[in-house]
Amino acid sequence: MRRLQQIGGVAAIIFAIAVAAELALFLIAVPALGSNLNDLNDPDKYAKLLARGQAIFVAEGVLFALASAFCFALVRALQERAGRDSGGLGDTGASFGYAGYTLLLTAFSLRVFLALDTQHAVQAISGLNILNTALGAAGGLLIGIWMLLTAVSALRSATLPRPLTYFTFLSGLALVTSGVLPVPVFIPVFLIWSLWVGAVLLRQPEVAHSASQNARQAQAGLPS
Repeated sequence: MRRLQQIGGVAAIIFAIAVAAELALFLIAVPALGSNLNDLNDPDKYAKLLARGQAIFVAEGVLFALASAFCFALVRALQERAGRDSGGLGDTGASFGYAGYTLLLTAFSLRVFLALDTQHAVQAISGLNILNTALGAAGGLLIGIWMLLTAVSALRSATLPRPLTYFTFLSGLALVTSGVLPVPVFIPVFLIWSLWVGAVLLRQPEVAHSASQNARQAQAGLPS
């Protein structure tokens, strides 16, 4: 169990790095390449941007796709951490987590495909952009639901620090409502949450006994 918790912690840190790279790509690299975010809505301009910054887009897309795949270990680690004290919420939430990260993996794989085939990017961008946006939105929604269920299960099992549990709930809420928010606040929130949960799993890989576990042990006459 300890090893899985540590692997999950590393996965969360890697994902936080990928989110930071995504922010840097569009806030720093894209302007440095002589473009702006509005160019992403124009297939011709987007294709030229991909050609100029092919290496950057490919590297960042691969990083994010791999980070999303690594997060399967994070989902499993939090599911295991909650255990039976979560009343089954940990198992239910894990299904949403796996599905959400799979959709993010697919979305960023599409971006890598576009960046690698710039000659045909103009013809493919319109359709793939719609698909990519849909996959990203659906992935974020599913991950948000997973976070909400993880927060509730953590409250029941007391296997995460209480401040992190509350922040997990707020992060999940931000992801679930991201489609109606005027600004993408979920991105920095997601970044902070990934770093925080990663640090907790690395520093506290052994799950402390929850109140319900202690109660069962007391009834059985076992030390807590």
